[in-house]
Amino acid sequence: MILTKLNNILFKIQTWFAVACLTVFFCGVAFQVFSRILGIPANFTEEVSNYAFIWVTFMGTALMLRENRHFRFTAIAAKFKGKLFWANEMICMLILLGISLLMLVHGAQLTQKFWTWHFTSLSSVSLGWAWLCLPLCGFTSTMYCIEAIYKFIRDPSSREIVDEATAAIREAELAEQQAGQTQNQKGGQR
Repeated sequence: MILTKLNNILFKIQTWFAVACLTVFFCGVAFQVFSRILGIPANFTEEVSNYAFIWVTFMGTALMLRENRHFRFTAIAAKFKGKLFWANEMICMLILLGISLLMLVHGAQLTQKFWTWHFTSLSSVSLGWAWLCLPLCGFTSTMYCIEAIYKFIRDPSSREIVDEATAAIREAELAEQQAGQTQNQKGGQR
């Protein structure tokens, strides 16, 4: 499907960009610490680090939404089966889609509003760059939500709620079984 291919490309770009922002954040904080130790003024590092962290947060939000690893309350929803599960998941995805669209529209308005403002310590750089993460997150989240809704309609098990602890136990049991089979095969060859 074209949407999945497009979202795969967006996901890779967004992942790399989030990693770059995280790197800027860590380097900015490290530089800020060393500049204070050495007594060198580096006022811009605090502002750059703050906005890099905000970018990481919003890019990570969209990425986790695509992976279905976003923050969810599953204690009750995990007990739902059949039509109740389907209705609950569809309502949740439509709410996420609505929030994503709001973030896209209002984020674009905020970015436009703050485009004429400037960073305090970097007066030649527009503050709009800091706000641009909102509409970008909104756009990619919208794309990911549309893809998730399409996949869910075709295959409701694509949104199955898996308890992390139970999944880890199953994985360990499977690894143990495979190790036992390997051991039995080695013992039978002697």
